[in-house]
Amino acid sequence: MDDDKPLVVSQQFAVNRIIESFGTDEGRGIYAANGRPGTGITTMLRNLNAALVVQRL
Repeated sequence: MDDDKPLVVSQQFAVNRIIESFGTDEGRGIYAANGRPGTGITTMLRNLNAALVVQRL
């Protein structure tokens, strides 16, 4: 696993959008991420989880 790969623009947009709406009524519910193997979905979700943990500290 390569932890040094940055998110591409569309992934960073999705992460930012979820973080912005996370504490609001709009942000409640289930989010889905899909894509072909090797497209960085796991990396994006790890970045999202890390950002949400840091935000809550």
